[in-house]
Amino acid sequence: MSATRTLTKLIMAASVLSLSACSTMATKGADMSASKAVSMVSSASAPLGYKCWNGCMKLDLADCPPEPQPIQEVQCWDGSIVSDVSQCPVQQTVACWDGSLVNDASQCPAQIVEPVTRSNMSVAELCGQEYRSETIYYEFDKGRSAETQSKIDRILDVGQFCNVESITVVGHTDTSGSASYNQVLSEKRASDARNELIRDGVNPAIITSAGRGETENVIDRGDGVKEPLNRRTEVLIKLSETGGMMMNN
Repeated sequence: MSATRTLTKLIMAASVLSLSACSTMATKGADMSASKAVSMVSSASAPLGYKCWNGCMKLDLADCPPEPQPIQEVQCWDGSIVSDVSQCPVQQTVACWDGSLVNDASQCPAQIVEPVTRSNMSVAELCGQEYRSETIYYEFDKGRSAETQSKIDRILDVGQFCNVESITVVGHTDTSGSASYNQVLSEKRASDARNELIRDGVNPAIITSAGRGETENVIDRGDGVKEPLNRRTEVLIKLSETGGMMMNN
């Protein structure tokens, strides 16, 4: 009988030691299996305590600390990791030229800009533009350009459907050469484009032609520089309402 009492005292002492260690073990047992969450330790006659999910001992099961829930990880659109999707940063959207919405402007579809012709515009759209223009470029020191015919044809396309009030032709040069020489050269370039318009049937009365020499460069390179983009003739037509261009009969 004394041996039984001794054994019971030893078990109770071990239980008390286990209970005192519970506070330090609570933070270390989060990865224990839920199937081992609670077990009862008893002697031959009565329960001495409960073993919680984290391994510590409690006299009352209700005193066991709550078992932590596993943390769910969510990857946001920007690659960041959060515990809830509501914590993700707000994703900005960009409206593209075609009305579609994307997350970045670089994702917008490429915009194809077609030449303005009767084939891809309605007459109202075509004639609703007050002005249309084309630029003819030249080789160095040349008064005529291989581009002249195609550029004139393209700009006159609207004359089949719209009323063209006037056409202004202005020639230019780069800064290579003397100012007086460049003035004469710019006038030759403008005159060549004007003559092409007349050959295509445009009434000379609506055409104004002039040369600006090297005084109105689009790219300022200083004096004495051969700049291809400055060697040009600008053809500007003014549109009004629908109708036909004033053509020679």
